[in-house]
Amino acid sequence: MKALIVEPGGPYRKILKHLFEKQGFSVEATGSGAMGLQRHLLNDFDLTCIAMDLDDMSGIQFCETLRKQSGARKHQPVIMLTSDEHDADTESRLQAGVTEVFRKSKLPELEAYLANFARHANEAGGIEGAILLVEDDEHLAKLFVVILKAQGFQVDQFVRAEDARQAFAEKEYDLVLTDILLAGQMTGLGMVRAVRGMQGRKARVPILVMSSMDDTARKIEVLREGASDFVPKPIIP
Repeated sequence: MKALIVEPGGPYRKILKHLFEKQGFSVEATGSGAMGLQRHLLNDFDLTCIAMDLDDMSGIQFCETLRKQSGARKHQPVIMLTSDEHDADTESRLQAGVTEVFRKSKLPELEAYLANFARHANEAGGIEGAILLVEDDEHLAKLFVVILKAQGFQVDQFVRAEDARQAFAEKEYDLVLTDILLAGQMTGLGMVRAVRGMQGRKARVPILVMSSMDDTARKIEVLREGASDFVPKPIIP
């Protein structure tokens, strides 16, 4: 697990670094919001901890900027540390994308949160498996790959169902994740039919179908063809 701490106070930053490392985090720490955002562009962090008041921007501005960045950074947990006099600002923090807020004077509450976060991360670390992803939107495909690989999955991604079908026939997968509308002649529904028409274990592999066309008739059609479930876009990780 990797964590980024953005805290302008040197002594308090050292206390936080020790607290995080105690729970098994590998920690990078800085006092500057700009430097923190720069490090986010160069690294993938599992958790970010920011102070409400930074020297060059507010913690809310930091979080708003971070959420506008591409990829998995839009969804990574961000916790904020505040002094007691900032209690009235909770709503604006959450609207900016802050996940949770802790008072600087109540470190035991933060420590309990970190212990729980680490426990769940270690449990998730045991997940493994191979996923066949069929998605022709380059931006979404990259986001899906980042999210799935972070969970411990191996991912093979294709833009055409024809190529995905060939890969599925040659390799063992634990899940098929496909959009309905794809590049090429075959649709996601065609991919579902191709999988269900195979023999043995391959025919029983779970299939999760995605689509921005969220209507009841299409859901029924997808499930009737043999999909395990249907998820409307935009996808929540």
